[in-house]
Amino acid sequence: MSSKESQKKLGYKSFIMNKITALIVDDEKDARDMLERRLIDFPEIIVISKESNVDSAIAKIIEHNPDIIFLDIDMPGKDGFDLINEIRSLNLNPTIIFITAYNHAIEAFEQAAFDYLLKPIDPERLKKSINRYKVEKNQKKSEARFEKLQTILNQNKIRFNTRTGCMLVDTHKIIYCQASGNYTEIVLSNGLQETVSQQLGQVEKLLPPDFFFRIDRSAIINLNYLIKIDRRLKCCELYYGERNIKLKASRERLKKLEGMEI
Repeated sequence: MSSKESQKKLGYKSFIMNKITALIVDDEKDARDMLERRLIDFPEIIVISKESNVDSAIAKIIEHNPDIIFLDIDMPGKDGFDLINEIRSLNLNPTIIFITAYNHAIEAFEQAAFDYLLKPIDPERLKKSINRYKVEKNQKKSEARFEKLQTILNQNKIRFNTRTGCMLVDTHKIIYCQASGNYTEIVLSNGLQETVSQQLGQVEKLLPPDFFFRIDRSAIINLNYLIKIDRRLKCCELYYGERNIKLKASRERLKKLEGMEI
C-alpha cells in the first residue's frame, strides 16, 4: 500500500470515528435507498453499507461493528429476527431500529429493541428516533436490550410435532395454518411450508390468541398479515413477501373479525 493510500485510509478511519455509523438491512432496494436519502438530513450519521439479506449484512457487521442497524423484519429466507440471533452469537450489541410495513405485534419489542419505524418512513418519526439515540447512546443499555429482545424471541417459539420428530417455529414467521386431514400445513414468511402431525384445533391452542384468528374450520391466520376482509367473496386477503393470498372464511367468523380491534 502506498503512503498516499495509507493516509487516505487513516483519514477515513478518523472521519468514521467522529460519526454515528449505520447499516441498512432491507430486501427492497427502494426502501434501502429511501432511508439513505432520509438520513442525509443527519450529517452526524454515515451509512456504511446497505444490504439486502442477512448473510451479507452479518459480514458488514463483523467488519464495521456499526452503532445502529436499521433492520427490516420481513425478508425472504433469513429475516430480521434471524439476524438478531446471529449478532448476539457474535457478542455484539448494536442499537436495533426495526423497520416494518406491518404492526407485527411490535409493541412486544418496544422495551427490547431500541425503536421501530413503520413503512413508509415518516421523516419526523425518524428524527425523533435519531434524537433519542443521541441522548441515550452513552447510557450503555444496548446489551441489556439485546438480551431482553432475544429472550422475547425465544419465548415466541412453539414446538410442533412432525412425522419424524418435532420443530420449533417462531410465531411471528407463521402467515397462516391450514387443515390437511389429521395434519396441519403451516406457511411461513420465508416461503417454506411445513407439515405438522397435529390437527388444526390442537395447533390453535398453541398459538397466541391476540395475533391469530380462526377464519373457518380449515384455516387460522396471523392478523399481522391481514390486509383485507371481503364479505361478498367471503374471504380474507393476506400480504407477505410481495405476495397476496386469499383464504375462504365463514360469514360468522368474518363478522366477528370485523368487530375486533386489530
